[in-house]
Amino acid sequence: MAPRLILAVAGSGKTRRIVENLNPERRTLILTYTIANHQNILDRIIAKFGYLPKNFHIHKYVSFLYSFCYQPFLQDALGTKGLIFERAPRYGNGNRRWISTGGYLYNNRLFQLILNRVGSQDLLTRFNRFYDEIYVDEVQDFAGHDFDFIELLNQFDGSVLCVGDYYQHTFDTSTDGNKNGSLHSTYQEFIRRFENAGYDIDTESLNKSWRCSPSVCEAVTNLGIEISSNKEIDSEIIRTTEENVVREIIENNLIIKLFRERSSIFEVRSMNWAVSKGIDHFHDVCVVLNDGTRDHWNNETLDTLNHRTKCKLYVAMTRANRNLYIVDESQVKRILELKKKGANKT
Repeated sequence: MAPRLILAVAGSGKTRRIVENLNPERRTLILTYTIANHQNILDRIIAKFGYLPKNFHIHKYVSFLYSFCYQPFLQDALGTKGLIFERAPRYGNGNRRWISTGGYLYNNRLFQLILNRVGSQDLLTRFNRFYDEIYVDEVQDFAGHDFDFIELLNQFDGSVLCVGDYYQHTFDTSTDGNKNGSLHSTYQEFIRRFENAGYDIDTESLNKSWRCSPSVCEAVTNLGIEISSNKEIDSEIIRTTEENVVREIIENNLIIKLFRERSSIFEVRSMNWAVSKGIDHFHDVCVVLNDGTRDHWNNETLDTLNHRTKCKLYVAMTRANRNLYIVDESQVKRILELKKKGANKT
């Protein structure tokens, strides 16, 4: 059976699709990337079965590589101390290509090391020995040498299902020079690489969102991203610069405020756009536009944003289960500064 890739839109039920397919009698590996999504999958499995079946193994990708693929084969021979999450030097001789002078494995070349020293056949033999099926969530974030892992799964004896959303590509599992550098250059190129790796592609079964209302989906299409809604009840898109309205939104702790970056410097309930990926329980969401995205929004040129910024804004906008508020970061900052000054005076 050929491995499968389902390309979905935000809130369309990617994780639900995985959980619906699970059979406690089958030895199952589920891989994801972010902490939030790992917890989301675990919670959904327990909600379905009432417990975590012993045949289910849920891992964050990097920890799986280290514990299941690296340690049994190479730990004793190389005697490393653990992982280091920084890029390896561009050039390195012998083990220095993969291991720092302090004895730590470079995260971005871990799979390259495993493939080089263990080999694909021994890896596949180990996969086949322990698992009947493999699921990969957040597959859009696999990059660098780690996309070689996705390609390797084509040779796994059991079933393989990868699910993801190309436009939720906000992180990379790893990067290393030009290695698979064009993978995310366009949506078409991303699909082509999976087709070349032998995957059957499904872009239809999860192309409508259960989370986002029709109006939120319509707003998202301004990014140049196709998305529609399964919901019949609509919600509001409120783009405002009215001082009193913005202040009310800021002070309402029931509304999460999502910032492009550095959300922690703002004394409100907040999170960065990209970090909110995998979280699906927010009702009303306030997306805070930095100067650059504000100008694109006002000029109706959101579709020309660079790929990474577009993906992060898409993630932020599609967290909304209900209403979506759009405000300017400069205005939020000014309101909070005035509030702080007023508090200091008293």
